[in-house]
Amino acid sequence: MSIEHILFDVADTLLHTPDLVVVLDEVLREAGFSVPRVEIRRRHKMTREAVLFPHAPDRSFYEQFNARFLESLGISPTTELVGRIHERCSNLRWTPHEDVESLAALSQPLGILSNWDRSLNERLSQTLGRTFSPIIGSEAMDLAKPDPRIFEHAAEACGVDARRIAYIGDSVRLDMAPARRVGMRAILVDRFNFFPWVARDRVTSLGALPPLFLQ
Repeated sequence: MSIEHILFDVADTLLHTPDLVVVLDEVLREAGFSVPRVEIRRRHKMTREAVLFPHAPDRSFYEQFNARFLESLGISPTTELVGRIHERCSNLRWTPHEDVESLAALSQPLGILSNWDRSLNERLSQTLGRTFSPIIGSEAMDLAKPDPRIFEHAAEACGVDARRIAYIGDSVRLDMAPARRVGMRAILVDRFNFFPWVARDRVTSLGALPPLFLQ
C-alpha cells in the first residue's frame, strides 16, 4: 500500500541538542566520574526508552529522569548532582540533524507528531523553516506518546487511512510500537546504531527515506 502522508517525531529525529553529551560529560567529571561519551549517549538513550514521559514534562519529571540516568551508570543520584544536571541541560540549543535536508526530496505531505510543549510550532519555524501539516504536540493535545490515541488523532488530521501513513521516529517504545498499533508504517531512525539487530524498517539516516517512498 502506497504512503500518502509522512509524520515525524521531533526530538532526536529532526532536531537534537548537540551539546548534551558534552555537558553531561563535564558534569560527571566535575563530580569525579569518568564515563566514556559513547556510554553516556547509550545510557541516556536507554533511559529515554524506559521512562514514561508525561504530556507536559516539568522540572520534577526531569529530575526523576536524571536520577534514573545516573542509576543506569551506577552513580548515586544525589540531590546536588541531579540538580546540577538539570541546571546545565535545561536550556541547551536545539538544532536540525544534518540529514534533515533529505526531507526536500520527499513528495508526500509532511507532518509532525511529537511529545513537546506548546512552543512546538515556534521551535519548528525557528529551526527548520518549512511548513508541516498537521503539527501535533503532546501538551496541546493533553496526550503523550506512546498513547495510541494521539496517533489516531494524527491519522484523522492527515485525512487518510492510517495504513497510508508512515511515522518516522527514533524510539521503539514511543514511536514504533504505537504507530504500528494503529496501522501506520513505522520506521526507526537509528543514527548511532543502538539497535543493529532490528532489520525491519530501520534506517541510520533520513537520507535513506526518499527511495522508500518514491511514488
